[in-house]
Amino acid sequence: MYQTDIVKKANKWQCKLCGEKQSLLQEFCRGTGKFCREYAQKMNSKCTSMDEAHLEVATILENLNQDHETGPTQSNNITSSNSPPTKNKWAKYVEDDDERGNEEEDFNSCREEFLS
Repeated sequence: MYQTDIVKKANKWQCKLCGEKQSLLQEFCRGTGKFCREYAQKMNSKCTSMDEAHLEVATILENLNQDHETGPTQSNNITSSNSPPTKNKWAKYVEDDDERGNEEEDFNSCREEFLS
C-alpha cells in the first residue's frame, strides 16, 4: 500500500494503518501534498485492480480444475435443438488487445516514473 508522509530526517516512522514501527524502503514520489496524495491514490487503485484481476483468474482456473475433476454431468450432455445459440461464455473473460495494451503502457510509464 502506498502512503504519503512529510519528509523527516529519521528513516523510521509509525504506520498510519497498523501502528507498527516501519522503515523507509523506497521513495516513489516527491512533491506537493496534493500531488503526492493523488499519486498514492492512483497507485493504490492500480494495485487493487491488478489484485482483483489475479483473483478473478485464480477463481476461473479453480472452477476449470473442478470441472475437469468431476467430468461432464448428464445435464451437460443433454442438449435441446429448440434452444437458440448462446453467446460465447468465454468472451466476457477475455480482454481485448487494445485494452490490455493501454493498461500495460500506463503501468510501464508509471513504473518508469518510480524508477527515475
